[in-house]
Amino acid sequence: MLWKKAFSNPMLVIGILFMAIFIFQLRDKGLFQTDRFQTYSCNTVRNVLKKNIPNFWKIDCLKNNLSIVIDHMRSPYLNQIDGIVDQDQVRSFVYKDLANNLSLIAKNSPTEVLERVDIVTIRVLLPQLELNAISEGRDITPLATLENKDHIANQLHETVQVQEKWKK
Repeated sequence: MLWKKAFSNPMLVIGILFMAIFIFQLRDKGLFQTDRFQTYSCNTVRNVLKKNIPNFWKIDCLKNNLSIVIDHMRSPYLNQIDGIVDQDQVRSFVYKDLANNLSLIAKNSPTEVLERVDIVTIRVLLPQLELNAISEGRDITPLATLENKDHIANQLHETVQVQEKWKK
């Protein structure tokens, strides 16, 4: 009976087929994904940090993971860095810069929100070295209140994993 009505009105059948194709195309493009409207703490931290960071930083969020790229090739400190030839001096500069940047992130982010960020990754790019650091958001938040260099170094040593890639 349904088939008789469908074949008696072929334009209706063609319209339903086109509508189904249109809806499936929207689904394939990701219009019906629930992640699109999901709120993450990372987005809040990113929006707050964008107001307070230098222009040579790049901040991105993947779900609830914060990714920061610090490109010193475009920074005003490039003249200081190019003059350093010794690897120990470069390493010292980079680790000091990493500690200052993590402290800057902790001080300029809302503490309650930064604690809920899952993973924070930082890439520091230099002409001689690429440094990759990874930590959890809850481990970075104490850096906002620490003032002593030894306490900051101890906190970073315990909570931040670092990988160095020297360029030849």
